[in-house]
Amino acid sequence: MDDRLDDQLRALAKAASDESQARLDLDAERAAVAQGRLIGGATDHPARRSSRRAPFGIAVGIAAGTVLLAVLAGVLLLRPDDDDTLLTTEPPPATSAPGADVSATTEPPSTATPSTVTPSTVPSSTVPSSTVPSSTVTPADSDVELIAVDVASPPPQLDLAEFATIPYGEQSRPDVAIGELGVVVNLPSRSSIASIGFSGERRVIPLGGELAESGVSNLTYGPGDVVYGLHPIGPPFAFEMVAVPLSGEFAGEVVARSEPLDAATWVELPPAAFGHGTDGVIARARDVGATLIEYVDITGAPRGLDTVTPHFAQVDEQLVVSSPNFGTQWALSVNDERTPRPAITGPAVPAPSSDQRTVYATDLGPVGSDGGEVPVLAILHPDGSGSWASVPDGFEYVASDADGTVFARRGDELTLALLPSIEVNWRSLGFDGAGIAEPCLGCTGVVVGADGVPVSYDRVARTLVRHSVPPVETTLPEAYGDSAFVYHLGPDDVVYLQVAALVPDGDGLAADVVAVSLADDDAGREIGRWPGVVDNVGDSEIVATRQGLVNVNCCGMEVVRPDPAAQIAVPWLDRNGQAIESTAAMISVEVSYPTLVVNRNDLVPAATTTWTFEPGADWQPRGMPWIVPTFDGGFVASIFGGQEVTIARGWPDGTVDTIVLSGLTWPDALDPSGRILIADDGFFVRADPFDETAVGSAAYWDGRAEIDTGPTGAISLPGIDEAIDAGPTWAADPVKFANAVAGRPDVNEIRSITAVQVSEFEWNVAVTTSNLFDDSTNAVRWELVLERGDDGRFRFRSGTQTWSCVPGRGHQDFSRELCI
Repeated sequence: MDDRLDDQLRALAKAASDESQARLDLDAERAAVAQGRLIGGATDHPARRSSRRAPFGIAVGIAAGTVLLAVLAGVLLLRPDDDDTLLTTEPPPATSAPGADVSATTEPPSTATPSTVTPSTVPSSTVPSSTVPSSTVTPADSDVELIAVDVASPPPQLDLAEFATIPYGEQSRPDVAIGELGVVVNLPSRSSIASIGFSGERRVIPLGGELAESGVSNLTYGPGDVVYGLHPIGPPFAFEMVAVPLSGEFAGEVVARSEPLDAATWVELPPAAFGHGTDGVIARARDVGATLIEYVDITGAPRGLDTVTPHFAQVDEQLVVSSPNFGTQWALSVNDERTPRPAITGPAVPAPSSDQRTVYATDLGPVGSDGGEVPVLAILHPDGSGSWASVPDGFEYVASDADGTVFARRGDELTLALLPSIEVNWRSLGFDGAGIAEPCLGCTGVVVGADGVPVSYDRVARTLVRHSVPPVETTLPEAYGDSAFVYHLGPDDVVYLQVAALVPDGDGLAADVVAVSLADDDAGREIGRWPGVVDNVGDSEIVATRQGLVNVNCCGMEVVRPDPAAQIAVPWLDRNGQAIESTAAMISVEVSYPTLVVNRNDLVPAATTTWTFEPGADWQPRGMPWIVPTFDGGFVASIFGGQEVTIARGWPDGTVDTIVLSGLTWPDALDPSGRILIADDGFFVRADPFDETAVGSAAYWDGRAEIDTGPTGAISLPGIDEAIDAGPTWAADPVKFANAVAGRPDVNEIRSITAVQVSEFEWNVAVTTSNLFDDSTNAVRWELVLERGDDGRFRFRSGTQTWSCVPGRGHQDFSRELCI
């Protein structure tokens, strides 16, 4: 260690010791655990440490010296790492970054406001403003179920999803954070921060300027590509919270900082001691809920969250975890004790996790003859339920925030793993009958058209049914074989099926595609046939484009799928056999594992909407992912990976929600209303995985239609013009418009929407809702007249409501005549 740094460390330790003398009246017993403390962690798992956090007291000089030596002297251990496979960025420039020049003259900021003040004095207690909903934690209600774990019967181990492995070699507990872009790892011996993106990108960002010597600790990552952490300053010894971008001109330098923070408060912190609040980084372990620094971008300019504020939780002395966001309490018990288990870093803190879960980490104490401890994690759900799980051998809990929970296994390499996503049993979703029978197990397939009308094919009876109002049914020729299935629904009531080859090849693997009319006046008529364009082994699949169907190889490595230059294998035909183009929304993807980019291309208006997300653990980037455009301008997808099926819902605002179905459940069809169809005991049911999200989404008008109950059935939409003036995305497309004003359909209902342009500016749109579970009304139809203005937005001009009756209960056409 050079003399200058040694002197600085000694001065800081002495200053901290001097400052602590006023506190010597604190309980001396609590000071006994001060030996060996480290800022933000210990050399062993926190669960193996002593019983309490020691405030500054008799041993504060020893503690402060140990702290600073651990944090600051670590920068002298810099060593080359020839095996480092991470992408290392250039060292930061010598120029000053915004906020990095502590001598700059600025107006004194309020606490928690990014600033450039010179830390001249340390307040005895800095308590920044809080952004956490105020609440009083009270003992759990007597009817709250106790969530217990006991050393005599340790819970089952978590099945962690390993995420990445990086060169490491650090001795202290991993300092890790998770954010919207990925995971970051502090590398103090190299004065660097490693970043592992969810997109697979890996970087090592050197710390520059004042951070090159003293570093940062207790990281929080995001929003954006900015890390926040504690930075030691002094004398007198104190901390400040700093913002450090990981990209851009000022990568690795301080672009914003808080006012000085009292040293006594911010040493010996457990994992997840800081996290994301509404406006900035908040404290979770001490001064709970206080905002320590506001969010900034990579230049130091103020910014906000791109997502909903993570929920907040806290634990009381009776081991009751509460969340004011959910209005929920979880009463925990560890080894029949209702008090938090102590550790050298202080009691653990609850933290948000993915899927709106809350996690709470502790340990069960010595287990078995070897005296080893079992780290455990409570996983708590918004509905008040929860369970305990053991952390797998070698792993330790290191970070948690709304983007997930991280575990690490130490060594020369650091292995990072994530808490898996929640698996959802589809029966726990809102579901109801879809009005389609499955006469025998696995013999009926269903495809839903872009207009929302399902088409089913029973390959045993060879019956093809369009479940419109009224339905259209036909029987297909025996020559189509017993393995025929519906591939796609095209324009002009034409359906495309894979059928047995008319001229079989030598090995019997080739198959044909036929186009068959499903119009009510000539259903079943074959319009076209394309021999050998598909096979029976799944080496390729045909995917819809504007002009027709193209092949996508199942095992190719193409990034863009389908290939824009691919030849049309099966053109769309009208019922006269003439080639036509589809006006429906089209989907293409870009695969850069583990990231999937979904592009939706619409004609009216001409626009492309893009979503970027990771479908799930070990998803299979083979062929074309199964994705269906939705009426609201988004998409719904079913993607297989590893041992799970992920359902993804892209919303019009560019966000994506996902759930994982339990038990390897595959949907049988995807519905443009955003739902899934699943075969269940002789019938198909329609389930809505995202009902609660959709209700609050911007995909629907928040007004209410009024309908004349008289003979005209006129529809009026009070307040619709004001809503359109606000610029909702649904106002620019006739189908989205009609879907938005009709409101969200019930899960049992079949919604179909057809839009026809009748002049340069005028469109007629029909919204038909069937499968109503009504004993007399078969379907209800809204017929809307919309007019597109010069601003590209549609305006409502008029509308009428009609209905048709259940067979035997009145008219089968659509009118205002009452059913019987």
